[in-house]
Parts: sequence; C-alpha cells; structure tokens
Amino acid sequence: MINLSDILSILSVIVLVIPNLKKNYKLQHFSSIRVDPGSATITVTAVEVPELTEEEQRDRLHLERRVERAFFEAGKALTELRDRRLYRSTHKTFEEYCRDRFAHSRQQSNY
Repeated sequence: MINLSDILSILSVIVLVIPNLKKNYKLQHFSSIRVDPGSATITVTAVEVPELTEEEQRDRLHLERRVERAFFEAGKALTELRDRRLYRSTHKTFEEYCRDRFAHSRQQSNY
C-alpha cells in the first residue's frame, strides 16, 4: 500500500517535470499538511500535450544532434586536458582543475 509520504515524493517529482502544476495546485504546501493516509484523496488533472509539427520535429532533431556533438567535443577536450596533464601549472589534480575551472567533479568530467 502506498502511504502519503510516497505520494508526496511522487508529486514532488511531477512538480519538477511540470512547472505549472506546482503553481496551479499549490503542491509546495503538502509537506505541512497532516492527513490520515487512508482518507487522503488526490485529484490530478490530465494535461493535453499537442503533437509536434513536422517542422518542430526537424528542429528538435537538429538541436539534439548539436547538443550531442557539443558533449562529444567537450569529452574529447577534457580527455586531452587530462591525458596531457595540461592542468598541472595551476592544479595538482584533474579533479581540482575541473571543479575550479568548470564546476564539475571528476566523475562528471572523466570521459
């Protein structure tokens, strides 16, 4: 059986995915409400999402490919920075360099 805290966790994820939901249904206040989980009722309204036009589909595909290329190029550049140790004049480790220079951890930057 799902309890109220599970439902609130699920709703908090939905709020992140659908920004207007938080505004429209004031979900941010649920954490302070004390309700018997057995009597809780939650109503969720379906949101109609219009299909993309052919032009929008082409634009999305083009933009997604640009992002993929950018990630690939960034990965290649980070690999070279790491492998050639081009950070050594300012930082002792690649992790410190990435954290300071790009606000990333080694896990995120170690391609």
